[in-house]
Amino acid sequence: MDNKGKKIEINKISQVATFDPDLTIGEVDRLLSLEGFLSGYCPLEGIQLNLQTCALQRKPNLYFLKYGGMEDLCTGGVFKTKAGKRIVLKHVPRSAAGADLKRVFIGSAEHLGQFEELTLKIFSIPEFEAWGVVFFEHERESLKFIRAIYSQGLRPLFLKIANDAECSGVCRSLNLMRNYECGVVIKLSGLKGMVQAEKRMIEQYMNIIDIHWTSRSAESEILEETIVNGESLTQVLSKTEALFMGTDLKISVPEKKLIHFIEKALC
Repeated sequence: MDNKGKKIEINKISQVATFDPDLTIGEVDRLLSLEGFLSGYCPLEGIQLNLQTCALQRKPNLYFLKYGGMEDLCTGGVFKTKAGKRIVLKHVPRSAAGADLKRVFIGSAEHLGQFEELTLKIFSIPEFEAWGVVFFEHERESLKFIRAIYSQGLRPLFLKIANDAECSGVCRSLNLMRNYECGVVIKLSGLKGMVQAEKRMIEQYMNIIDIHWTSRSAESEILEETIVNGESLTQVLSKTEALFMGTDLKISVPEKKLIHFIEKALC
């Protein structure tokens, strides 16, 4: 498949795709959607960013809870160092390939070079999506709820702790007769049966005061527009840092000494 000279190759069996890094995230998802797939990646700064920028700057993924960060999505590619050396990142288990060089290059901010190709995991377009607004008396109960569902293996596509003002705004937008101090807005996606099972798991949590589920397109659009944004991810990460340790919430550029060492090793 080609998009104005930009390459994209999809392996439907392995569910990976190789992309020209100049493609924007919006272009990637548009092309994947034609084949029934999506990337599972939405950078905080918008889908107008290209893959090269997202990989080299290791942009956090708004949907990291379900799909992981760029370093989790990337399975390989071709990297060209500043010295002109082309390095093929093999698509094999790390245990068989030695050092995982992709984690060196992702987030290197062009200090080491640039990607010529990127191979990423892709995912089937979900059969079903559902939004939920889960109400609590206090914010601390919201945090306990998030930790509880995460520890049980539930991976929502997105969630946000809404304060009193945000709760009121959401309730007004959805015409809900509620007046609670705090709530968690959560989005589930996947096979319909799995989403229904996840909803039942959430409903069994002890300290929920009330809950509202919706799959209606109009209500979903309202929540998408008012709740899903970069501030949401920053807020979730800052309040649950210990819980989500090891995800892409902390972005760092290699120290100059490390960069020099790697450059020498790759020459």
